Amino acid sequence: NLTHLKIMNECAAQELPYFIFEDDVKILKEIDFRFEDIANMNLDAYWLTRNEPSILAYVIWPKGARKMHDWVINTAKLDKGLDWKFLELRYKNLLNISEINDDYFYQIPGHDSDIAINGY
Repeated sequence: NLTHLKIMNECAAQELPYFIFEDDVKILKEIDFRFEDIANMNLDAYWLTRNEPSILAYVIWPKGARKMHDWVINTAKLDKGLDWKFLELRYKNLLNISEINDDYFYQIPGHDSDIAINGY
């Protein structure tokens, strides 16, 4: 959670869009869309997973990074996982977002992660 928030600060400071992937993301199939297809949509964020609580894979623009970071730190607080906090923010329509319409990425929670604890 904290790494994602730190990356959002970096994104905002550098004024560059970031592609963010969890360390245990797996690719289901070849990606058949181009960044250029979404770059000019004037979005805050583009989820690379579909309508679920996930921070597995997404693209964030600086304006969106500032909004998301502020939401978690100053408004909603991090009282549950960041994935759930971002889904909450999405449902409140406080971000200009879109999401991918197909499944390209997945994860097996706790498998092949540098933050997993043995047995969990």
